[in-house]
Amino acid sequence: MVLLSCWVIEILSPEQSTNKIIEKIVFCLNQGTEIGWLIEPEDESVMIFKPNQLPEIKSEQEILPVLASLKDLQLSSTEIFSWLNAV
Repeated sequence: MVLLSCWVIEILSPEQSTNKIIEKIVFCLNQGTEIGWLIEPEDESVMIFKPNQLPEIKSEQEILPVLASLKDLQLSSTEIFSWLNAV
């Protein structure tokens, strides 16, 4: 049985290698994942990965892309980091 994830979200921690995390996200995209987020706490940005596209970086109040099935969900980097800082 093969399980596919439509969306992969990784939060980079200080002890992790950025390249290893990107490699993991790219692997997922190559297996059918529709979108990947790499959340970078140090500069409070989110790197967005989509199949066959260059990554893009979103920060502050920029709206983050989500799955088409969740198109009404409007999240910004600021909201993501406010949640993470509350934990």
